[in-house]
Amino acid sequence: MAPRAALAALLSLSAIVLYAAACVPSESHVDCNFHGLSSPKSWAELSSQTEQLTAAWKAALASTPKYPAGHFSGKGLVITATKLDMDNIPAILGTFHSEGLNLPAIEIWYSGEVSADIIDTLSGTYRKLVIRNVANYASAADLKSTITSQGDHVFQAKPLAIIHSAFEEVLFMDADNVAISNPAALFSSAKYRSAGALFWPDFWQTATRNPIWSVLGIEPQGWEQESGQIVVNKRTSWAALNLAFFLAKDATFQQMVNGDKEASVRLAFLATKTPFFMVETAVAVAGSETETGFCGHTWFSTIWRAPRCSSTTNPSSTEPPSSRGKP
Repeated sequence: MAPRAALAALLSLSAIVLYAAACVPSESHVDCNFHGLSSPKSWAELSSQTEQLTAAWKAALASTPKYPAGHFSGKGLVITATKLDMDNIPAILGTFHSEGLNLPAIEIWYSGEVSADIIDTLSGTYRKLVIRNVANYASAADLKSTITSQGDHVFQAKPLAIIHSAFEEVLFMDADNVAISNPAALFSSAKYRSAGALFWPDFWQTATRNPIWSVLGIEPQGWEQESGQIVVNKRTSWAALNLAFFLAKDATFQQMVNGDKEASVRLAFLATKTPFFMVETAVAVAGSETETGFCGHTWFSTIWRAPRCSSTTNPSSTEPPSSRGKP
């Protein structure tokens, strides 16, 4: 990276840390956009409801249907998209084609209004593509949107799509997530095969005084999850995924968790004691310096970094190297 671009990236990261420190002085990695929106003033009231809220999520967990053995099969890619995101799909699928992605099918799950023309065009162009509407798999009440600092979002669409996809093992990606190499190799990684779920870290850490920790009965720990990419075995993670759907759609819990990040996956896995592996490579800022300043809003992280030139490492290996530094 050029010195000026590297400096810009460093300043960008520094600004994130300083902004976080401004909203929670003792905790420098709290997401202030969410922290301000979630009304921490209400956390005291929610803390007084710990027993009721704990009973609510445990009741939801207890009502989880038994895993339907034989209903799901194989491995596949699942992508969730809104109407605007559908414009990204051709570019994503084109990248997969050029990288030799070899999966039996790809499912696109959309929320909101998407025209029949868009669906017909995509279906006619990509033979392996299956397009599903989340509204056909949950009630309108369960698909209410949540207001965030970046508009209304149906966070629960993500766990819903994973749960109801045809695959037993799912590689999930957001529609604004572009892989630069064949992501199907992640299914073969030793960490995924051992744990049954593979997650990536985000920039943030959930505030220690957030009542979600006591409600779920777990100690504050680790970095939040960047849920734009997930690899998961539904058979071994069934209870956690269903709890994630409940947490993501419940308005009260959404005052304590950050949409489809912590609620959708990591906290649900921690609460149910479901194993997962969190990638140890830190998330990074990607972008470049332009005439008007640093331009970049893309963050990326990897389970391994294929070497550009090495006589001792096999670049085709799916084994992650030793940690290059934790976030």
